[in-house]
Amino acid sequence: MPPHLSEDNELSRDNIWIDTGLPAEQVRQVIALGDKALLCSHFTELAGGKMAASALDNRSGCAVLIRCAQLLQGKNLPCRVSFVFSAQEETNEMGASAAAFSLMPDEAVVIDVGFAAQKGVPAEKSGALGCGGIIEISPILSKAVTQKIQALAARLKMACDYEVCGGTTGTNADKISCTGGGIRTGMISIPCKNMHTPVEIVQLSDMEQIAELLSLYVMEGGAPDA
Repeated sequence: MPPHLSEDNELSRDNIWIDTGLPAEQVRQVIALGDKALLCSHFTELAGGKMAASALDNRSGCAVLIRCAQLLQGKNLPCRVSFVFSAQEETNEMGASAAAFSLMPDEAVVIDVGFAAQKGVPAEKSGALGCGGIIEISPILSKAVTQKIQALAARLKMACDYEVCGGTTGTNADKISCTGGGIRTGMISIPCKNMHTPVEIVQLSDMEQIAELLSLYVMEGGAPDA
């Protein structure tokens, strides 16, 4: 269970052990303080147009942006577009913060993953795999941008699920929206099962539909002025 959905998310370092099978002196030669250990995981195609892999949060978001760029290629766009693939979202959103400060865009749309419907995840915090995407609603997000995304989803006949946050989103959107004098920001999430594990699962059709939605948003020049 992801720690932000678990009441008891404290894990003591004394309870974490990795048996390398190496003598202590050899371990010190190959492992240094600060090194990371990961479980080995491989990309696997699943039935029904799904796939499983590690770090789909947020590799899948990167894939959606690349697909969006492909859909926009050769189009006469009414605005300048920057695609940002930022680091450190899971820590303090520092990459997105630096990029937003550097670019200072008029608007931003963040693509991340959201919790897919599964055992142990509250219905109001999740969206079904295959729903077409999760449109995020939050006081820190721009109402105009969110409503434009909703309208375009309806035009594309995308059902979409929704997640309503009472405060911040816990994603790059929070830092971006508060950069400078404020940047109008919206957010769309890819439903993801088993988040923050080596076997995260997403639906390819959700990613394709979100890319189509985002490309249409760009081609229409974003949200109307307030």
